[in-house]
Amino acid sequence: MVKPNPPHPMASEGMVEALQEFTKDMTIMAIHVYREGNTPADHLSKQGLLHKCMGAINYQVDKTLKIALLSDKENIPQIRHSR
Repeated sequence: MVKPNPPHPMASEGMVEALQEFTKDMTIMAIHVYREGNTPADHLSKQGLLHKCMGAINYQVDKTLKIALLSDKENIPQIRHSR
């Protein structure tokens, strides 16, 4: 026997309606970033976890980040290879 999906918790508490009311006078735009375009952010998050730093990184010294930022600026996608 297949159990029916329970209602979404936000919908059952009126959160969707509250969000719609809150944002009715706003212009909201959602933008999808493909994985290939997210390389600089991925690299920064990995460096933050690796070094447990407070977010300071020098893109002139970090060659991987520098290449990712330059590629991103020129709209050149970073190809990910499966391991």
